[in-house]
Amino acid sequence: MTRKPHSALSYATHTAGLGIHCTSQLKHYANFSSQCPQSKEVTHFLNHLQIQPEEEGVRGIAWLEMYILYRGRGYGKPISDPV
Repeated sequence: MTRKPHSALSYATHTAGLGIHCTSQLKHYANFSSQCPQSKEVTHFLNHLQIQPEEEGVRGIAWLEMYILYRGRGYGKPISDPV
């Protein structure tokens, strides 16, 4: 197995970071949000996330890294553990 060298994560700068523009709001899905209270936390996380378009030499973030960021900021599990 060939190992790749470690490359540190790079984060969007305040001048290059962009917010995600949501075209709909959770209030339009009142029935869904009342049955899935976690949706409010996910929506809040996404609305306050700063992103930067991927560039040459800068790797994107993996879904697992985004989930770790989400949980590290104090948000709960988006899907509850099975009973």
